[in-house]
Amino acid sequence: MRVGIVISDLQHQFAHAEALSQGLAKHGITTRIYSESERRVPDESVCACWGWRIGKPLRALGKEVLVMERGFIERMKWTSLGWNGINGHATRRWRAIPYRLERFRGLPRPWVANGVYALLIGQVKGDAAVEGVDLDRWYAEAITGISRYGLPIMFRRHPVAVMHGQFDKPTGAQILENALAEAIEGAAVVVTFNSNTGVDSLLAGRPTIARDKGSMAYGIAASDWKMQDRPDRQAWAEMLASSQFSLEEIRSGYAWEIVKDSAPLQ
Repeated sequence: MRVGIVISDLQHQFAHAEALSQGLAKHGITTRIYSESERRVPDESVCACWGWRIGKPLRALGKEVLVMERGFIERMKWTSLGWNGINGHATRRWRAIPYRLERFRGLPRPWVANGVYALLIGQVKGDAAVEGVDLDRWYAEAITGISRYGLPIMFRRHPVAVMHGQFDKPTGAQILENALAEAIEGAAVVVTFNSNTGVDSLLAGRPTIARDKGSMAYGIAASDWKMQDRPDRQAWAEMLASSQFSLEEIRSGYAWEIVKDSAPLQ
């Protein structure tokens, strides 16, 4: 077996490509690293890449694609792995490993019954996670949906959106500029399309609404406009912890040992 790894020239992508190559070698799998700038279609039927922007055209060619991205818990410290899609759009799943959640002590936190506003989470227009979504239209729909709670509606812009000059201000919401953790702490309910903030808020014990199945909170968060009950989050949190790996775990071959035998999602 041989795996093609496609990356851009960004340093973190190169580091992950090298780590994955070393990890696959531990399993007797050879690799070839392709630069995205070469615009060459990999010969291999199984590929790996960083992000869905690279992964999507590979999948369209019929490749099995292992997509690397930021993690779901402590995002910048971990790397998520998913087959043929990012986040909840991955098409295959492996069995959760309960002990991995022990690395994140105190999670999930107990449910909290306070908060003084509904927090609407902004996302980045043009991002792969919201490809084809009219975010302005969705924000308007969300404002209508959560107005029934009788709470002030606060809108937190995504920092990357601001960097790109996207200063969205949905009608009916006030702008909240607090740090994300602080913004979640003050919320009675957190509402998102498919942002990873839905994961953060559920782990923090806040009622959460996630409207798109691409969200890793989807299926445990509410998906309609009703205030969420308090579901058991243990199995879900174990699944999250089992879907992300350290760079060293990728390099050692441990991550491939977990993901290689995944089964198609029903």
